[in-house]
Amino acid sequence: TRVVETTEDLDTRFVMFIHAAGGAGATTLAVNAAVQLHNRIKDGRGGACLIDLDFQFGDAHLQLDLPVQSRVLDLVNAPERLDRRMLDDLLINAPNGLKVLTSPEAPMPLDGIGPDTIDAILSLARRRYRYVVVDMPYALTHWTETAMRRADHIFLVTQINVPGLRAARRLLD
Repeated sequence: TRVVETTEDLDTRFVMFIHAAGGAGATTLAVNAAVQLHNRIKDGRGGACLIDLDFQFGDAHLQLDLPVQSRVLDLVNAPERLDRRMLDDLLINAPNGLKVLTSPEAPMPLDGIGPDTIDAILSLARRRYRYVVVDMPYALTHWTETAMRRADHIFLVTQINVPGLRAARRLLD
């Protein structure tokens, strides 16, 4: 397997799942999409990663049967240290080889990480992996727009009921 440091020769895709209502299944869709995209890569070039940006109640790791080992708090304490090596250290290996940035074990404020750090995480991941799948929190933050601007595809997930559709409409507006 060849390690790819940059994706200049890869067709990198950034896919985001955002919740308009809790319990709609966005995390399940994000996890399944990341696993399928990772499994579809047969040439060993780039792979896929899943980034759970729900720093308060993210549970993508549960669906992959991963322990909560996130060191995202390291970013809060020293965001200037973020580089490719630190990102690699923050990611956990799923059994199928998918790389996962899990949420921290204890909830942290969504504003604990700034837009520049979110942008750096996503930029580094995009240069390193062919597919970057992001599971967003069920809340708008001061860095939501930063993350959304990086996405090639955004899937808005909601329940089909009046409150869910109202929330989706408000989010779209």
